Amino acid sequence: MPKPIRFVAASMFLMLVLAACSSDGSTPTAPDVEGATPTTVDAGAAAPDTTAAPEASTPETTVPPDGDEETPWWVLIVVGLAVVILIVVVATSGKKQTVTTVPPPATTWKTQARSGYTDAHWLYDNMTEDLAVWRGNSTYDASTAAPASAASGKADAWNQLTGRMNRATAALYAAKASVQDPQIAATLQAAVNDLNSVRSDLDNRAEARSRARTAEADTSADAAPAQGRARSTEQQASQALSTDRNSLAASLTALAGVM
Repeated sequence: MPKPIRFVAASMFLMLVLAACSSDGSTPTAPDVEGATPTTVDAGAAAPDTTAAPEASTPETTVPPDGDEETPWWVLIVVGLAVVILIVVVATSGKKQTVTTVPPPATTWKTQARSGYTDAHWLYDNMTEDLAVWRGNSTYDASTAAPASAASGKADAWNQLTGRMNRATAALYAAKASVQDPQIAATLQAAVNDLNSVRSDLDNRAEARSRARTAEADTSADAAPAQGRARSTEQQASQALSTDRNSLAASLTALAGVM
């Protein structure tokens, strides 16, 4: 039984007992008969004549009928409340109060894969040739104290690369660890591998651009060979980035198909 109901029931029971104790339990008595006085006999007087007894009138006595005393109204209220509480107690005493705990939704491999896919797709969209060239030019400008390349959007994207990469790879690795199908696990691993390749290619392409800018700035007579090598390295880095981005696109397409 809940504690509030037990407390109220006990209070009502106590009030009922107090009401019963405070009620008048005495029985009615007959009232005194008016006009009836005790008769005294004089010892010296002559004995009355017994031949003619005087008629004595018998006074009427009124006895109040049983049940004429009224019950106080508050006693009836207390009794009514006690009956109602008793009904509630009986109705609820047999029911066990159960608390239903809703468990948190289980984290499945698909949940992890979708999280990793979201960040991986953002990385694919932003790890481009343009971002690598901007990064290479910014690095060269910073090293030569020249005006920095103005591209706030690309700067913001570059600053997000590390955080996005960490979240994407962690989620995809977690999905791989919990999935049972080996083919799906291979698809997840392929996406991680391609992400790492593109990230490495992006850094290589940015560095190749910075070195090419340095070679272009050399105006000496024997600078031509170094400039040629720098341009070749830049082309190779650009090709590697493009190839690995295509592989990443295929991996993301395959990952989307199994989720």
